[in-house]
Amino acid sequence: MIERSQVLVVGAGYAGLNAILRFADRREAEHKPRDLALIDRNLYHLVKIRLHEAAARDTDVTSSLNELLEDHALAFHQTTVTGLDFAERRVTTTGGPYHYDYLLLALGSVTNFFNIPGLEENSFALESLAQAVRLRGHIEEQVVEAAGSSDPPERERRLRFVIGGAGYTGIELAGEMVEMLARLCARVGLDRDAGQIIVVDAQPRVLPMLDEESSAYAAGELEKMGVQFRLGVKVASCSHEGVTLDPGGFVPTASMIWAGGIRANLLMASAGVEMNKQGRLIVDPMLRVPGYPEVFAVGDCAVALDPKTNQPIPATAQLALQEGELAAENILRALEGQEPIRFDPRSRGEVVSLGHDRAVGWAKLLGDRQIKLRGLIGGLAKRAGQAEWTMHLWRETHHLDDIYR
Repeated sequence: MIERSQVLVVGAGYAGLNAILRFADRREAEHKPRDLALIDRNLYHLVKIRLHEAAARDTDVTSSLNELLEDHALAFHQTTVTGLDFAERRVTTTGGPYHYDYLLLALGSVTNFFNIPGLEENSFALESLAQAVRLRGHIEEQVVEAAGSSDPPERERRLRFVIGGAGYTGIELAGEMVEMLARLCARVGLDRDAGQIIVVDAQPRVLPMLDEESSAYAAGELEKMGVQFRLGVKVASCSHEGVTLDPGGFVPTASMIWAGGIRANLLMASAGVEMNKQGRLIVDPMLRVPGYPEVFAVGDCAVALDPKTNQPIPATAQLALQEGELAAENILRALEGQEPIRFDPRSRGEVVSLGHDRAVGWAKLLGDRQIKLRGLIGGLAKRAGQAEWTMHLWRETHHLDDIYR
């Protein structure tokens, strides 16, 4: 049996979920019959900007798709996409083929290991909930093994954690792990500061997306907490026994965590259209795939240019939300015979956590005025940003009658 949908959304990340909810809300408000369907391999939406928290402690970073979508009269297919055929307007999956009139691709990203010898086989990545849970269990296991070891070099190796990448993920994970390691070490009878965290990056400073002053502040705060930095250093290779740095040589460790880059979902190559070096689909200013006006691509699997700078739009959650909303609007306009709108990204700020309650970054106030955020104030801003998306999803699953009861 071949399934067909007027509008098919593939991927329930920030962009895809925001888009399908916008489709559903507009359909209900305008009382127009539109056949909507969503495909994702998971039964949940992952709040990916909190994934580093799940790697350091037991916390819920998911929202049930069944609960989010149950009142919207749309089809949800839990299945894994295996191929894309734009010419035939078909998405193939492990559950069978799906045809569409309009397609919105939001398949996200995978870790880019840059063909570094041994890195993919001997390191931990942080792109999924399963990877976060696996990493948390591994860290706990290493601390327990270190406490029971009578060999000092082996104990040090197990308590040494190397993070490759000083961008958002690497820095936020380092901040969470400092606090996690202190708790774990104290629990098994080791000194609270027995753990060692080393952040490695080929760039000369951490968080290059922030200004130099904010970057220096972040590095300084984490150094006070015991994090070590080796900047301007590349990861040359990785093995079960440790990681080799260039320059720097061999560093014994049982825990190499790679947060050094992403590339688009490898399925993008099956579409047979133009991609950039990271495997992301090239899209036009309306977020359409050139040559296929019925196909839109957003989030980490696509690359659009900022009209103000002519540079690729950063792969951030807030811009993915905006892309999903704009793509949904343009599909609705196409269905109604209207002209599409160009994407105009508007960043409201960037905030990076430095542990459970502190952060660094900036936020945009009225107009284009920016304010820098640091320490506890930055932490509050970070939580507020996370809470905004959570509240949006909460509104999708609750009604006034529920609140009254």
